[in-house]
Amino acid sequence: MLREGVNRGDRYFEDEQTGAQYRRVVAGLSWPAVKPGFLVVVAEDLNKDHELGVRHFRVLGEGEDLVPKELFRKCLDFRARFKVQDFLADAEDKGWMELVKQFNRNSESGSLHLRNAPLVEDPKCFIHYVMSIRNHFSSDRAFHTLHFDETSKLPDYLKELRPEEVLTAMMLDHPAISALGFAVAYLDTFEPKPPLPPLSELKIPNLAKSYAVNLDYAKRR
Repeated sequence: MLREGVNRGDRYFEDEQTGAQYRRVVAGLSWPAVKPGFLVVVAEDLNKDHELGVRHFRVLGEGEDLVPKELFRKCLDFRARFKVQDFLADAEDKGWMELVKQFNRNSESGSLHLRNAPLVEDPKCFIHYVMSIRNHFSSDRAFHTLHFDETSKLPDYLKELRPEEVLTAMMLDHPAISALGFAVAYLDTFEPKPPLPPLSELKIPNLAKSYAVNLDYAKRR
């Protein structure tokens, strides 16, 4: 379970049990087809690894199901447990988005809102997701920057992907890898928005003064 905190205007997330702190928490959701759909939560460390100069990514939770509404319920559960900020998916798929709308109309636990994963509209996006994931691994395990716990199924799914499949596979062929790729690619691609300055530092224009100056100028003309 994570809780939110704020330090010098920056928002962060802290594990209530371990004290681990994260800068961002997102989730990837892939649709079920022949294989179950997959949901994975990935967190980015709050602080950089000084030796590598990067922030590590960590898988906090995952789940899979063939039944869409069960996946959607799991999303709401993970949002409450892990404070997920964004759910990344193929939101271009109108059929699946209609199922999300139906779920939201009938849900008593809140609404699920999805956003497009990076490059999801590209027919070759699966290659991009695989490369984004692989970029966090190294021949030396000490330099890995993407981490799984002992119960994760994702390492086995990654091992099952044959090199010759990467060029021809589609997202629905490997839903677990796609979901992980959605989250990793998003964290790699986008930086968090900077915090808003305190109200005392905001320069708010004096609208009344501006109006008076403009009126005076109009009269002199």
